[in-house]
Amino acid sequence: MSDFLDKLDKNITNKKNRKNKEKKFEYDFWKKYYEFEAKIFNIYLEKDIKKLEKILNKSIEEDDYFIEIIFNKASGLIISNKLHLSDFIVNKYIEIKIHNQALSYLSKIEHKKKYKLSEDNYCILVTKFEEYEPSYGSPSKPKKKEFEIKNKDEAFKYMHYLFQKEILM
Repeated sequence: MSDFLDKLDKNITNKKNRKNKEKKFEYDFWKKYYEFEAKIFNIYLEKDIKKLEKILNKSIEEDDYFIEIIFNKASGLIISNKLHLSDFIVNKYIEIKIHNQALSYLSKIEHKKKYKLSEDNYCILVTKFEEYEPSYGSPSKPKKKEFEIKNKDEAFKYMHYLFQKEILM
């Protein structure tokens, strides 16, 4: 019986150590990942997105208090418009940000261990989606369009097109 308890203790200890190593790896991995993503954002998008934010704010009329433009380094630029219709509210969103094409947040740890941080894995993602209040089922399926970083002007043109079509209407 003592051998069994020794093996059980060893198995539990090994499992706990393995989980602690995985947690540490995950923490270190995502820390490096987000630092690298911030670097890519700072190099290629930050200045232009701040300029875009100023330009878009100029095109909003003073009485358009349902339109909101939010900038932060984690999510890029998000524009929203809350439309009050007869018996529900439609929240329209447009977002532009740096996006990693090669890695999912749900990727297995083995994939993350093989993953190499590279600018080539990133693109500019422009997303449009809607939500309804009260909720009539799920929100609309996001419409996403990816642009290579070198084609950021095309991404900004598309973002402006969506802004005029979906937000200003």
